[in-house]
This record gives sequence, structure tokens and C-alpha cells, in this order.
Amino acid sequence: MRATTVLILAAILAVLLAAVAVDRRLSREAVSTRSLLSGRFEALSAGPPSSAVRLERRGDAWTVAAGGESWPADPRLVARFERRLRSATLVRQAARTPVASSDSSEIMIETPEQTLRLVATDGVVGGQRTLLDQRGDTWGIDESVARSLEPASLLMLRSPGAFPGIDAAARRLTLRPGEQPEASGTELRRVNRSWMLEAPARAPADAEAVSQLIAALARLAYLPGEPAAAPSPDDLDLTVELAGGERVWHARLGPDGSVRVRDAADAGSARSGRVDPALVNELAAIEPATLISRRSLPLAGSEIAAMVLRSVDGEQRLERAGRGWSGDAELAEAVVGLLTRRDADSVAIDPVDTYPSESANGLRVLLERFGNLPIDELRIELHGDGVVVRIGAVTRLYRLGRQEADVIASSLEARVRSGGRSGPGAGGG
Repeated sequence: MRATTVLILAAILAVLLAAVAVDRRLSREAVSTRSLLSGRFEALSAGPPSSAVRLERRGDAWTVAAGGESWPADPRLVARFERRLRSATLVRQAARTPVASSDSSEIMIETPEQTLRLVATDGVVGGQRTLLDQRGDTWGIDESVARSLEPASLLMLRSPGAFPGIDAAARRLTLRPGEQPEASGTELRRVNRSWMLEAPARAPADAEAVSQLIAALARLAYLPGEPAAAPSPDDLDLTVELAGGERVWHARLGPDGSVRVRDAADAGSARSGRVDPALVNELAAIEPATLISRRSLPLAGSEIAAMVLRSVDGEQRLERAGRGWSGDAELAEAVVGLLTRRDADSVAIDPVDTYPSESANGLRVLLERFGNLPIDELRIELHGDGVVVRIGAVTRLYRLGRQEADVIASSLEARVRSGGRSGPGAGGG
């Protein structure tokens, strides 16, 4: 009986020893590999501490900084780079003295949970580059991954565009000659899905013209190895604000293609280089009037419920009545059609109202929505071989030959021939 007990105890002891041995083996295996990146990726720097290249997350965007300059990073390249880091594995190597890299390149990977510091060495074993961590342990990593952690590789993550993301997120644009006051600039602002010209005149912007302008800015890509020249009086000042106001860039563009850009929220973000000078000169040649919509009013004609026509003779009010208009229905439909359905033949900006408030060949028109809510006030004038519509400082010319313009011109000409007695006042008030 005693011998049997001894045998049972010996068997139990053997099982326990085997379990401990397995546990130790599993523990060794558990620490023999580790992920290069886990958790939210916030930043990575590589190179000697005095001249490192740093990739850093800022909100939803990424930047690459080096040598006192900062550039937006290409989000697609950064996403690919992050996937590569997450799939990489560090493999513990046998204890030995690593050979430090000639430039003592350090790699620092930051997440909210920890900062992993590694020192690159010249050692390569079986396609694995040897790295030294902060505790002195040596690790191997795939050579191709190690190359992607070099400073030169991080610099390749920079966006080549001077204004990355502008084609998708631009909210406000301002251009002005470098030596002229801000009042002389051209300013565009996005309102919901449309654009407004805010300066030098306020008017709905032409969607296609603004798209072409933004596309031209998106094509501004830095030329490799081309430094910017000194600032010039002929430079063009440009301000770009992205959606949500998360980023505002101030830039100076020279006729030789020199570009200097800084982020308004980051004093250390200045970057410079050169782009194709033809693109800069194309931007400088833009006339504000070409950015204005050729349509006088950006609304449906059905929104106009009433109009007041004023001239030297008096005032006439026309209102929608069922499917028609009270009073001169033909004139009312012509005014609505011209303003809301026809594009002008030409657009100009004229800060000085060259048309007097009371003239024999013109009308001052007040438009209203249902409920007597005002829409806008404008002037319609005979002008040479067409009709001019003036809203604020913007004039649009509609040449004769269109039904609406012909009807309005005939009404104005008849009033002129009658000395004003056939004007709005003559038709009833």
C-alpha cells in the first residue's frame, strides 16, 4: 500500500513538473516576439535626435517635419505605412553586442499607451535588421520594414501638393497681389454646396469657374530639389481655409514658381519650394468677374411671388394670381425668366452705379417671396443692343435675340418713346 502511494505521488509530481516546463516554454515563446505597433498610432520619428524626421498625427491629418519645416503628409501613403507597421513583428535575437548604426539613427514610435524607442544597427541576420530597445534587448525586424523606418522613407510620405485636400475640403479662398491692400483681393466663400464671391463684389459664384480655380491650386506640386527664391513685389498672396476651419494656410506664390506656405495654427509649419510657374501665372491672371455666375439670381422662378417696378413715372406692383400675374403678365414673366433661367452674355464689376436711380430707359425692381419677404433689389436698363441687369456692383449684359430680353427691351423702348407715360405708373399701381 505504501509503495503504491509513493508511485502515485511520483506520477503527480511528474505531471506537475511537465506542466511547469510547458508553462516556462510558453512564457519564453510569448516574449520572443512582439508587435511593432499596437494601439492608436500618434507619431513616429527616425534619425539622429538633432536632425530627425517626424511623422505626426494632428487631428484627422498627418504632417511630416524635418529641418525646421513641416509638410502635409499624403493620407493614402500614411495609411499604407501604418498597415505595414501593424503587420510587422519584432523577433527577439540571441544576446550579443549589436553594432550601432554609423549615424546612430533612433526610431521612436508613439501611441497613447507607450513610446517604443529603438536604435538601428548595421547588423542584418537572415534578412532581419537588428534593433536595440531601451532596455538593451536586441530584436530583429524584416529588412524591408526597417528601410521604411529610415528618415528618407518618412520624407517620401510628404504630399507633393502645396495644398493637399483642397479639392475636397476648401471652404474659403482669398487671392491678392502681394503689394496691394487686402481690399483689392478676390475672396470666395463656400455656402452649403454653393460658392459666393465676397470681394471685390458680392455675388453668387460660377460653380465651374471655382472648380477650375480649385483644380489649378490642387495641381500645384513641389518640384524636387527646387528651392524657393526671395520674396518679390510681384508675388501673389493666397489664403486657403479648409472645411470646419480646421486648417488655414497662408501662402506666397512668386511668378517664378516659388511657393512659401505656413499653417496659421502652427508657427513652425513653414515650408517652401517651387512649382510650375505657368500655374502660378495662371492664378495671377484670374479676373474676379470671371468667377461670377452668369445667372442673375440663384433661385427658381416660382419663388418670386411679387415684384415692384419703379421708374420716373411711379410704381407698379405685380403679383402672382393663380397661374398668371396681375397687371402686365408678359413683362413679369420676362423679368422672372431673364433673372432665373437665362445666363448673361457677359459679366462685369462696376463699383460706381453708372445708371441713375431714375432714368427714362430703366426700371428699379424689388423682388419678393410669398409673405412679402424681400429677395433682392436690382436695376434693368437698356444698353446698346441688349439689356443690362445690375445687382450691387455686378452688371450682366443680355443681348437682344432672347425672348425675355426682347420683351423687356420693347417695354422700355415704348416707355422712352412715350416720354415715360407708358411706364409702370401708366399701367396702374
